[in-house]
Amino acid sequence: MADNKEKDLEGIFPEQEDEALKKELEELKETFQQELDKATAEAETSEEENENESEPDEEEELTEDMLCECCGENKRGTAKDPESHFCAECEKALRHYPFDFLNIIIMLIVIGFSFYACYVFAGNANVYVDALNAQKAAKENMLFTAHSDYSKLFDTMEDESIRGEMVYKRAILNLSKIGGYQDMEQYASSFKSWELKLPHLKSVAKTFEEKNAFERTRDACYEIIYSNIPQEAVDPSEVPYETIIEQLKALENKPLEPVTYSAEDIQDGLVTTTAAYSIEANAYSQAMISYFKFYTAAISSQPAETQIGFLEEIKNGYPEMTWLYGPMLGDLYVKAQKDVTDYCTFLKEVNAEDAYADVAMATSLRIQGKYEDSIAICKNKVLEKDDYSFEYYRQTALSCLALGEYDNACTAAKSAYEQYNYSIQVLDTLALCYAATGNNEGYTEVEKIFAQNGMAVSDEVKDYKDGKITLDSILKEGDFDVE
Repeated sequence: MADNKEKDLEGIFPEQEDEALKKELEELKETFQQELDKATAEAETSEEENENESEPDEEEELTEDMLCECCGENKRGTAKDPESHFCAECEKALRHYPFDFLNIIIMLIVIGFSFYACYVFAGNANVYVDALNAQKAAKENMLFTAHSDYSKLFDTMEDESIRGEMVYKRAILNLSKIGGYQDMEQYASSFKSWELKLPHLKSVAKTFEEKNAFERTRDACYEIIYSNIPQEAVDPSEVPYETIIEQLKALENKPLEPVTYSAEDIQDGLVTTTAAYSIEANAYSQAMISYFKFYTAAISSQPAETQIGFLEEIKNGYPEMTWLYGPMLGDLYVKAQKDVTDYCTFLKEVNAEDAYADVAMATSLRIQGKYEDSIAICKNKVLEKDDYSFEYYRQTALSCLALGEYDNACTAAKSAYEQYNYSIQVLDTLALCYAATGNNEGYTEVEKIFAQNGMAVSDEVKDYKDGKITLDSILKEGDFDVE
């Protein structure tokens, strides 16, 4: 039986078939080995390329713009794309980065919000553009332009029911640089007191506190000054200078008591605990006290150096408050014949649109006898249509008088009057020019204008017309100007 079984097996696997199977298996083995060797070689080559691409030459120092934008470590560029912004490893990773269904949903949501944002932006594009323009002007220290832009922007936002805390914040901070505390009221109602406790609005809360301190200090100083000056007083010597100064100094270390309101005020809605402007200061404003010391010195005709000292207290302690001391201190410097070049530069650095800086420079040059230089500055500012054009015309008239060019002086003085006819100095300058040219008709006309307002031409101008003093005594002595 065993023999039969062996016989059967031999019938199933004859010798020739066994040899064929062996040969086929050997061929498969050889083919598999060739493919394995090929794959291994390709892997080794790819690895070497990656190493060469990602590892820079030891001697080559890579700059930031040569590094991969993804990892920031390897040199950018691959063998296939030397201009690529990524290294080989990062480009391969980015190419195979998983992007599942959830990612697609999130991407679609983001795209949807983007379209909605564009829609909203398109409807209010003019508001955003105006806000950027206002911010740009403020950054360039063009404070008056910024204030005008913010005011227009505020009206637009109100009309379109758009809120913008950061816009209001920038507008308020800009106003504080030009002393526009009264104009802050329009923005104040946009904030609640609790909002001003938030970190990003801390500077706004401080500004409202300064506003409160300024206003209450102003009221206290006026009370001190006018309670000490007799109502019938008409002469500077009747001002009790020392008494007032002592009482003003007493405010410096005195706490500012909280304001108390009656029940009627609260009931009538005159006071609210939620409005931003209810923020109160706890100390008097040192800058405002110094200003009223100067004011007292000025109305009591104290020496110029005393007046300068009080204004310099403000300049040294609060240099950014040029709106409070700038013109007065400049006038005193000019009349004291001090070089105001650096001072005028400083004023422009604080506020690039501080027109007074150019007035002070033109006046200083005139007083130094540099009449042509003064006239040149005035001419340029008039061409720019500066708000102080009337004063540049007036300074030109005074320079022309000093040069003996009386007709030109009259022309400039008339232009000054046409620009601004409410100034006593402009009228006195016009009267002086008429007197210099012998134009009695014009001089009489100016006298009538003064009389209509209960005033008269200055004694200095009258004395010149009557031949009692000379032009030089007006233009080159004393305060170097008509009084």
